[in-house]
Amino acid sequence: MAARAERPRGLRFESRRSAIEQAARNLGLDPACYVNSGILVCDAAHPDLVRGLERAIDAALHKASMLVFHDQCALNFAFAGNVAPLPGTFNCLVRPQTVVVAAPSVVTHFIEQPKPWDVLYPQRNARGWLDEFSALASAIAPDRMADLLRGALDMVSDSRTGASPDAADG
Repeated sequence: MAARAERPRGLRFESRRSAIEQAARNLGLDPACYVNSGILVCDAAHPDLVRGLERAIDAALHKASMLVFHDQCALNFAFAGNVAPLPGTFNCLVRPQTVVVAAPSVVTHFIEQPKPWDVLYPQRNARGWLDEFSALASAIAPDRMADLLRGALDMVSDSRTGASPDAADG
């Protein structure tokens, strides 16, 4: 039987940048302890998990003005100081200006704008995403692929019009 984790959640600590530092300050948190919620690993049996998730939901419903990156900020607020760090390979943060090298990662997380499905995204980083998206065509019905692409394009449109407050990060 595996030992229970000391903390109910595992996440990757976020890189330092002005938007993240502002988000942490809004929550009264140390920016060095702010985590990226792109990959979230939970110990479902941990006694603090349900209480933390309830706090995150409460923050999302009642403290929205404090939440720069809505779900991510709510989770940071709820689980502050109660997070185990994940290695960067579990949530490899890639920005448009990042030069991607072939390195082992569990998940490549494209953060900031534009996203790889946007024509404005740098070609050098879009190739891997485009290859994976193309591979879905053998597993997903054509109408579902069209729905995915429409959803991605809607996200691009929303981010350009400012319709989504957390589009700049997630």
